[in-house]
Amino acid sequence: MRLSPAAGLAVAVLLATASAIAAQEPGPSPALTHVPEPSPTRAQVLETHDPEPSPARAQVLESLREAFTLRGDEAALRVGGLFAADVVAWDRRNERHSGLEGGDVRPRFDLQRKSLRLFVEGDLLGDDAPHPLSEAWYSFDAAESVRLTAGFLRIALGTEFATPEEDLPLVGTSFTSQLDGRRDVGLRAEGTIFGGLGADGEGAGLWWQATAAGGHGYGLEGKPRQSGQYSLRLVADSPGIPGLYAGGGFASLASFDDPVELTTPLGSTVFTTPDLDGSGGRWMHLEAGYARGPLAAGLEVIRGSADEVPVAGGGDLDMDQLTAWTASLGVSLTGERRGWREGAWTVETPRRGGAWEIGLRYSNADVDRNLFRAGYAHYDPSTQEVRTFSAVLGWRPAEGVRVALGWVKTISDDTLTVFGGTNPDHPARAGGDGRDSSYVLRLEIAF
Repeated sequence: MRLSPAAGLAVAVLLATASAIAAQEPGPSPALTHVPEPSPTRAQVLETHDPEPSPARAQVLESLREAFTLRGDEAALRVGGLFAADVVAWDRRNERHSGLEGGDVRPRFDLQRKSLRLFVEGDLLGDDAPHPLSEAWYSFDAAESVRLTAGFLRIALGTEFATPEEDLPLVGTSFTSQLDGRRDVGLRAEGTIFGGLGADGEGAGLWWQATAAGGHGYGLEGKPRQSGQYSLRLVADSPGIPGLYAGGGFASLASFDDPVELTTPLGSTVFTTPDLDGSGGRWMHLEAGYARGPLAAGLEVIRGSADEVPVAGGGDLDMDQLTAWTASLGVSLTGERRGWREGAWTVETPRRGGAWEIGLRYSNADVDRNLFRAGYAHYDPSTQEVRTFSAVLGWRPAEGVRVALGWVKTISDDTLTVFGGTNPDHPARAGGDGRDSSYVLRLEIAF
């Protein structure tokens, strides 16, 4: 079997980390008292407040965690994963068939020894990936407040895509995440300046993350991302209003040999192009939010550009209006605390009786009309502007377990066959229906 660059790098990561672990001097290891959660951006578990979880339930959960954790004298290996099943009831006009729509099967392996950490996450269904690898990287503390990570990374310029799926109060991703989110081979440095930024919501700090990506990855829809990318993300919290944060990310692309793809949170394609073959490009991603107590709210705004894209008849055009914005809200109905830490949202362990939550999200995308004029995009399967509204009711009976019932409403400016093809209001275009209202029931287990 021929290995892709990403798979080859994953093998190299495994070998390099094994060598580094073997070479470390023996000594006491604080890692044996706490094994971090399986994601580079996943927050540490927040301190639990009264009412406490049921002692019997806590003991069972701890026993299960220990059953999947192998401990040595100075190292610990946690084996787990994210396993989810989605049952979707599509709008009666949608061409897709209702029923089981897959979900996620992502085994995880998380090894830690002192400051060294090796993490591997597979994607066995592969519905949104060209190979069965979602992440594979190793990291270590290069200094007191700087951590380095190398391998196949999740690269996010905003909070939504940086947050692990099991910690979001929603289902699926927004247009802002889809435009600039990717998984790619890369090197990352991150840290905090002026103190720690916000697990407890107190004090001001500046969190930063710099990433160089090689252009051997893929986007959220699974199509290749071949453009090398350098990105910087900065987020600060407010010294006067605990829980308030604001910042942004900027990415510069060495080329724009990538497509532009948009899907609804349930996976219906609403915009697609081939590779644009631009000479360069950039993404500007701004965000602000509030995460404290039972509430988490965020606003993300993105604008991108593909420079000097070739057009028919010679010449080129700058496609500089690749825009989207998203407003999200998560509320813990049973009082569990929410927060923001190291680039991502966090949520407290469910209390006695389980945690109930609601999630609301509005997302809008408005794409450069020149992509249609130049023949890169076509009305049906694409639309020039589209928006979605999501509402989700979730129940977390225990840490890592979630049952969610969601509704997703989609409205597109231009009619799309995927939504039915029966509306005669726009005969000059697809002749389809630009509205869709669908439901999803998601069962999710992460450990």
